[in-house]
Amino acid sequence: MNEKVVVEKNGGVSERDLEVLLGQNYKNLDEKTKRKFLVLCRERNLNPFLDEVYLISSERDGKFYFTIVVSKDVFTTRASQNNLCDGFASGVVVLNENGELIEREGSLVLQSEQLVGGWATVYRKDWGKVAMKKTVGLKEYGKNTRAWREMPATMVAKVALVQALRDAFPAEFSGLYTEEEMKQQDSGTTVEQTEKQDKQENKVKKEKKQYSAKALELVNIIKSNSIEDLAIEIEKKYFGGRKVSELTDDEIDRMRTLLNEQLIKEKLESEFGSEGVKSVVR
Repeated sequence: MNEKVVVEKNGGVSERDLEVLLGQNYKNLDEKTKRKFLVLCRERNLNPFLDEVYLISSERDGKFYFTIVVSKDVFTTRASQNNLCDGFASGVVVLNENGELIEREGSLVLQSEQLVGGWATVYRKDWGKVAMKKTVGLKEYGKNTRAWREMPATMVAKVALVQALRDAFPAEFSGLYTEEEMKQQDSGTTVEQTEKQDKQENKVKKEKKQYSAKALELVNIIKSNSIEDLAIEIEKKYFGGRKVSELTDDEIDRMRTLLNEQLIKEKLESEFGSEGVKSVVR
């Protein structure tokens, strides 16, 4: 099944119209960032006239900074249209008056509670019982803007959801970031900073080449569910100690099945005990 959702190039907008838009709205845009913006719109089928993608600009010390960001709706809409998506949910992490951390769906925070972060879970039809879960801290992303001051719960839940969707559907969302994820109020990119970021991105890409698409998905699943020890145990028992990066696609499918079976078994044992599981299985 194809993970990529196919939509019209540039969202139906010509490249000439995009250049006119950039010229009218971003007078000090450097040529390198302009080219990156145009390529992003073309390759990811994004329409800036619908606010699917836009630039954040600011000026500091006489220099203009630009950051390319996309709307959260791009993530949620395209994920919903993806035939592999089996649903997603997000919410807040709060500390109650008893010192307990509670994950709650939505953005409700009681007066007696302290907001500390956000969480999100994404399900894929081809992953079985395993889900992609992300938890983010408010201190890491909260910033001094009106939206974060007035709606911190909503904002931090958005960050968690976007990150979970990106990890669950890397072919669709890798390299796309929302404004809510920007860690500084005046985040931006000068030409010099862009070149430095390009070098870092190329380094990361080289490191990721050791993984196939299936292997990268499985690694993300293992990390997000904190089941590294279980994965190592299965690698040793069934694959001669070889790492995920060394497995074939068929072996990765088998490992995913083994992980699902083990997780289901552990869940049953926690509910019925080992003897109860034997009875259930019989």
